[in-house]
Amino acid sequence: MFVPGLRGDRVPSPRLAQFAQAWGIPYDSTERPDASVLAVGELDSDRLALALAPPVLACLEAGGGTDWAGPSFAPTIEQGGLYLCLTAGSAHGTEPALAVCTALAARLNLDDAVRQSMELALHEALANAIIHGSLGVAAPPEATVDQFMAFMDEVERRLADPEYAGRRVEIFATWDAAVLRLGVRDQGRGYRTKPNENASADRKSGRGLLLIQELAAAVQIGEGGRCLTMEFRR
Repeated sequence: MFVPGLRGDRVPSPRLAQFAQAWGIPYDSTERPDASVLAVGELDSDRLALALAPPVLACLEAGGGTDWAGPSFAPTIEQGGLYLCLTAGSAHGTEPALAVCTALAARLNLDDAVRQSMELALHEALANAIIHGSLGVAAPPEATVDQFMAFMDEVERRLADPEYAGRRVEIFATWDAAVLRLGVRDQGRGYRTKPNENASADRKSGRGLLLIQELAAAVQIGEGGRCLTMEFRR
């Protein structure tokens, strides 16, 4: 895996060294402004936007142990794409869809219409991944006021629970001259799909998936519903 180096923002050097060793990333304690992998200790919307600026290819929210990244980390870096991995709690409290699409638009000079479609689709995919995936909160079967309030209360309860809020959400993007591929992966239980089955309001992704299918040129669901990949024509 080609990675020029690793640097940290509010992450102690011993933790960076442990992560680098686990993932085979070159690291020393000297400052590396050219490093393509950035580990961030505290994420908010402003820091997230800055963290995705070149030369960064991957931004990781530092956590316990060395599981700051997921399955798409290495392949995305190898292809020179853009990768973000953060906790469900941070993803819910920041604006990752805006930050990622702003970073992609700056790198690729995307058409405004493509960028807007991509951001809306990514926002919907992340909402599904965070709430229904990593937090594991099912959408209410009917849209009554009482059911909606109970749903929101459960979301807030799980955001306050480290077991759920600490689960990871991955965003990864790769591209060529014709197509941009944008994916989201969560650490939820997933859901079953049948071949050629369309989304419905009572499914994990519900109406959000219907909107994503309208916005993207192609949509693939894999890993038992835990990974969604979208394609957009450049």
